[in-house]
Amino acid sequence: MIKDHRTELLSFIKEVSETENFTSDKVNKNIAVVRSIYGEGWRHSYSVITQYFLECVPPERLQDYLTQASANLTSILIKFEDDCPSEDDKDPCYNRCHRNLEKLIDHISLESIRLSYTNKIKEDSLNSYIKLQKDTDKLQNDTKDLLEKTNKASEKIKSISYKLANIRIETVTLLGIFASIVVAYVSGSSLSAAIFTNMDKVDTPLLCFLTVLIVIFISNLVYYLFALLRKINGFEEPKTPVWLYNLVLGCVALVCFAWHCYTAFW
Repeated sequence: MIKDHRTELLSFIKEVSETENFTSDKVNKNIAVVRSIYGEGWRHSYSVITQYFLECVPPERLQDYLTQASANLTSILIKFEDDCPSEDDKDPCYNRCHRNLEKLIDHISLESIRLSYTNKIKEDSLNSYIKLQKDTDKLQNDTKDLLEKTNKASEKIKSISYKLANIRIETVTLLGIFASIVVAYVSGSSLSAAIFTNMDKVDTPLLCFLTVLIVIFISNLVYYLFALLRKINGFEEPKTPVWLYNLVLGCVALVCFAWHCYTAFW
């Protein structure tokens, strides 16, 4: 049964990874180590190599260790080949060591390539994340600017709507006042013309009575027209006691009518 040389292999990898610039003595010493590990036909596993570099080497030094190990193993391989003068001198032990040493170099090279590719993916991912973060920030700023513009536009629309509402109120008010004046004037003129046409035929008490009625009609017409306009425009109704005003004028009208009756029958 072939002896397991995993412990010796890990010690060998540790030395070739951490030692810089192998001297001739170091190379010769490690050739002997290679013969002791692989001479009997034992073969290493790629997973052992990967596990060692992932668990036993600081991540920030991993690439340097792989590069150093590859360089030192290459130096050992070259010296190992130089020590064999001819094809006839290549015994089975030499072939096994040579083959496994090449495999070890290849495995370390593959690990270095894998690490480089992983670092490239990390760098690309980081750059993509930074770009995405910048795009997100730009989008947030654009959204903020858009919201500010929207709020300003809303405020302008509200201001314009308020001004239009005021214009509508003022227009309705002006038209209402004008219409009230016209109606009052026309009504008063018609009644006055109808009454005062025959003024010479009417006695003074009756004339006073009719005049008071005309005043009551016109004043109440104007009052209620203005009250309607205030209600349409959303203002409070007037608090003027119009009923008291009508009561006083009504009493005056009754007095005039009684006076007329008195002079007519007595």
